[in-house]
Amino acid sequence: MFPNLQIIATTHSPFIVGSVPGARVFVCRYDRGRKTCVVDDATDLYANKPVEEILLSPAFDGTQPFGEDITRLLEERTAAFEAGDAARRNEIERQLKEKNPEYFSYMDIEERLQALQGAGV
Repeated sequence: MFPNLQIIATTHSPFIVGSVPGARVFVCRYDRGRKTCVVDDATDLYANKPVEEILLSPAFDGTQPFGEDITRLLEERTAAFEAGDAARRNEIERQLKEKNPEYFSYMDIEERLQALQGAGV
């Protein structure tokens, strides 16, 4: 009915940010040096992540829902992702899954999807 409909929603809720599949996420922040508002596309930082990890992001001022060890690993994972260091990111993800396999199993979602596509399912 509306092929070019675009909905723009704003929120401070990590639950909303993490629950809308296929959503594009933009973060608006104030740049004190330039005295202007900057809008960054942060979709990759939020795709397929649980609320607890979204809370760690700069958009939520690094709220820490985990203990120090897991928080440190998640911060290192983000740094590895931003640096394009896939080997380091994979190692950190292995450590996180070792500490809490049920919670961090979402990190295997891409591999699971590829396996399903390869199986013709």
